[in-house]
Order: sequence, then C-alpha cells, then structure tokens
Amino acid sequence: LFARATPEQLLRLARVAREVPLVPGGLLFDEADPGALYVIAAGEAAVEADGAPAQAAGPGDTLGVGPALGGVPCGRARCTAAGRVLRLDGDALLELLVTDTALLQGVYGALRGAARQA
Repeated sequence: LFARATPEQLLRLARVAREVPLVPGGLLFDEADPGALYVIAAGEAAVEADGAPAQAAGPGDTLGVGPALGGVPCGRARCTAAGRVLRLDGDALLELLVTDTALLQGVYGALRGAARQA
C-alpha cells in the first residue's frame, strides 16, 4: 500500500503507527472497532467476513483498508501465528493523507492496482 511512499512519507507514517503483538488465537480487530489500518510485519492472521471462508494474511499484507479509509466494515481478523503488526489509527492516517497529496495519490494508485488484480 505504501510502496510508492518516499522515505520522508514513511517516517511520517511511522510516527503515527504503533506496534501491536500478534498472539495466536487472539482477535486483532472486530467490525465494531474504530477504523484502523494494520500492516503485518511478522506472523499471520485470518480475516473473516460475511460468513465467507477466512482469508489468510501474512507479512507485508495490509488489513483494515475499508474501515480506515472509508468507514466500511470488513469483518474481523484473528491471529493465527505469533508476530507483530503496525497499526495506524484511521483518523491519523486520513489526516496524513489530507496534508500530503502525493502520499494520497500513491495509496490510491496501490488500491486501484489491487482492485484490478482481484
């Protein structure tokens, strides 16, 4: 999602991110939680939504895009292997995107490319 970000933009993102441990069996997020973006640094999670089979996610995957950027629920995520994620609060992320058009364009481009591949 942030592949097009400059080093300076990544530093700004890092300032608002916090590291969260992944504990096997633990809930990473639920539909009712405030919107946040999760980038898996290590470990694995399973995303469950609308009764569909769980989708596996691992290092480098980004979860919670819908709730963080659009207020759209995306189900819940459970940790399946120990590790850690970086959590970016949705409001803090939106504030960064509003003040940095190039970062916003990079995120939009990444999302558009992902949608085309889906």
